This record gives sequence, structure tokens and C-alpha cells, in this order.
Amino acid sequence: LLILKDMDINDDGSETTDEQRASWLSESQNRRMLKRKEMENYVLDHEIVNKAYVDLTEEDYKKAIPDITASDVKEKVGDLMKACGLNTGMSKAEFLINLSKNVTRDTDVYKELKTIIFN
Repeated sequence: LLILKDMDINDDGSETTDEQRASWLSESQNRRMLKRKEMENYVLDHEIVNKAYVDLTEEDYKKAIPDITASDVKEKVGDLMKACGLNTGMSKAEFLINLSKNVTRDTDVYKELKTIIFN
């Protein structure tokens, strides 16, 4: 049984350091921790969004999400939806679910997650 944890382990909301991540991982062989703050940081990666919304330019993507590794990526979902031309009819949760279907074996995001989970 493997345990996969987001990289937001601090109760006060502060960023998890590399040292904290390493310490948490070293406590048990079945522990895995993302290298980005949350799963959304992977699903909202430009590579994945671009597979679903091929007309979205990298420039417009960067306006919505300037740094995919930032801790506030989840808060920018609405901005990204607008950049993709989705103004009504789809919830943020539905948007994320639809994007997640594009995390396929051929993507770097998939490969990164596979490495994290299965070493």
C-alpha cells in the first residue's frame, strides 16, 4: 500500500521545504509526496491544458498561470477557464476532471507522476 501526499503538509499553510519533504518520505518506504504543491499543479500544467484546448496560446496560458509550481495555482482555475473560452456552463470541478483525462502516458506530466509514485 502506497501513501501519496500533496506537498502542503504544514498546518499553517506555509510552503513545504525540500528538507521537510525528504524527512516525511524517509519515515516510511511506502510514502510518496508530490513535488508540486497539489495535484492541480499537474492537471493545470500547460502541456495538459494545451492537449484539451489547442487554440490556447502559451502567452494567454501564462497570463492565467504564470508559474505552475506556485502555491496559488488552484485559485487561478477561473482565469484559465476564461482564457480557454469557457465563460459559462462548466464548473471548475468539471473543468479539472476534463483536463485530467489528458494526463496520458505520452505526457511529461504522466511520466513525472509515475516516477514520484513508483520510483
